[in-house]
Amino acid sequence: MPRSWLRPLLVVLAAASCFFWGLSTYGDSGRLGTVELSETTASDWLFVWRQRLAPQSVPLDKRVLLLTVDRQAEVQLGKPSVLWTRDLAQICQELRTAGAAAVGLDFAGDPYLNKSPASLRTLVEEGYAALQDAVADSPLVLIENDVTGELQQPAWPASVVAFADEGRNSCLANFLVDPDGTIRRLPLVGLQQDRGWVNHTFALRVAELGLGLEMSRTEQGWSFPQHAWPSQGRGDTLRINHPGPPGTIPQESLARYFERAAQPGGLDFYKGKFILIVPDFPSDRHATPFVSTGLQRTLGGEIHAAALNSVLTGAYLRRVPAWEWALLLAAGCLLSGLVSAFRTPLFSLLICVGISLAYYLLCLACFIHGGAILPLWSWAPCVSLGFLVGSAAQFLLLEERRLGLHRLLGRMVSRQVADAMLEQPKLRAERRQITLLFSDINGFTPACERLPPEQVLSMLNSYFQEMISLIDGRGGYVKQFVGDEIMAVYGAPKPSTSHPRDAVYTAIEMIERLNELKRADPDESQGFYSVKLGINTGEAVLGSVGSAERWEYAAVGDDVNLAARLESLAGKLGYDVLVSKFTRDLVEKLPPGWTWKSIGIQTFKGKTSQLEVYTLEKSGKETS
Repeated sequence: MPRSWLRPLLVVLAAASCFFWGLSTYGDSGRLGTVELSETTASDWLFVWRQRLAPQSVPLDKRVLLLTVDRQAEVQLGKPSVLWTRDLAQICQELRTAGAAAVGLDFAGDPYLNKSPASLRTLVEEGYAALQDAVADSPLVLIENDVTGELQQPAWPASVVAFADEGRNSCLANFLVDPDGTIRRLPLVGLQQDRGWVNHTFALRVAELGLGLEMSRTEQGWSFPQHAWPSQGRGDTLRINHPGPPGTIPQESLARYFERAAQPGGLDFYKGKFILIVPDFPSDRHATPFVSTGLQRTLGGEIHAAALNSVLTGAYLRRVPAWEWALLLAAGCLLSGLVSAFRTPLFSLLICVGISLAYYLLCLACFIHGGAILPLWSWAPCVSLGFLVGSAAQFLLLEERRLGLHRLLGRMVSRQVADAMLEQPKLRAERRQITLLFSDINGFTPACERLPPEQVLSMLNSYFQEMISLIDGRGGYVKQFVGDEIMAVYGAPKPSTSHPRDAVYTAIEMIERLNELKRADPDESQGFYSVKLGINTGEAVLGSVGSAERWEYAAVGDDVNLAARLESLAGKLGYDVLVSKFTRDLVEKLPPGWTWKSIGIQTFKGKTSQLEVYTLEKSGKETS
């Protein structure tokens, strides 16, 4: 049976299981991808609520600027996009001359023109030559189209890429798309060459060139010397800390650049800025934690700019380490489990809900002020598990106590009354026909005077043990003990149609059992073997009697008193048992060898009429 120590033990085991579950499902290394996706999706709400409650909490580096090639810029360029290369190369050179800290060109050319007309190829190649000069004269970051396995496909001809610091400034522009189609991360590196350097992601290479710093490889992963670089985990990816919804990062059309360039000193506006030249086309908009539908999706260039802003400001997102992650889940399970194991279910439920609300507020606060991502989705099942395990442990303990109370009540008020009290704590009053049996030991007072108290008590307990088992076996219940006297009730608290017969048969079995015990103890030194019994059947008032503080189940009425007087009369007349005529008439058949014998009409105190009384005799032969 469960004990009180089992409650905390079960809760601790549940908390331990949550700890190991948290370790096994943590991050990209988690064995259950659905858990990781659920956690990632849940963390999207942190961006939304951070924007509502503290929109300025993420620092925004004002040096970051997007120059968008939109419809208005297309009109200004006035030519097909395949011929924009010369113009874009000139713009990049002008920006560097104006003092821009770094320039990134997020625009793809077409290195495959074998089937194009010769005149078109000549124009395109002239543009490539201009871009080649631009990347050779000043640091300019170009993009790579794609990475497939170990192959990196450049967006520009090899002649252009070779002059981009031997390919180091030709960098990956692709994002990592989660299974739900949302972009939340970007790779840190694209491809490692034999020389030992790597092609970093487009936005990170822009930061390296603008700051004059370089990322380096360590045992823990990649590090950046300007700011404390968060551990990125398996896959070398950076979680993108969007400073706000689309449009948060400053951007202007390339057409506005042309206007500034036409003004004396207009390009001074771009001095010291990190500029990304990006297309503004519907095909280059993506789902992010802020928006995921319609034309309000985030511009691809703005996602790069968000990553660049994190590097410049040090505002990174940090998922807590695996052991802290697992420890938080275990703590939630342990706390909810202990509360539910030692408190009422409703109170425990309210406390667990309150704890969860406080925890989620803590998660939001950590995200706003430190960019820390704590377990969100996993918190709910772990707290629920703690609540269920604690409630189950509480139920087991209460069930044990209930059974213990039932056994205790059964010893104090009899099993039948205990069952009735547990079903209905205060039994209602009712009038019912029942049978009463009173039993008293002959010669008990003299025995108490001549025997040691310990022996008297031992003999009395042995006597009660034998008699009560016979009463219980016939469906009666012991109403009370008064010294050596037993008061037994048949037909209550649960109704019975055979209560007169059960009481009479109990009296016979009591006499036979005492005679049997006496034969084993001729000198009567081990027990009491001579009794007088009185049995009567009649109506009585049954129910709970007493005060608000203490009450008991009682049987009250004149017929109850008559049974007690029959027991007293049996002692005076020298009979073992006396039974009223009311009971005699209801019991037609006796056990074999027993017969009824009338002892005549008797008068009882409190009775206006006389009553015929019977006794039971052992006939020595069977009777039907």
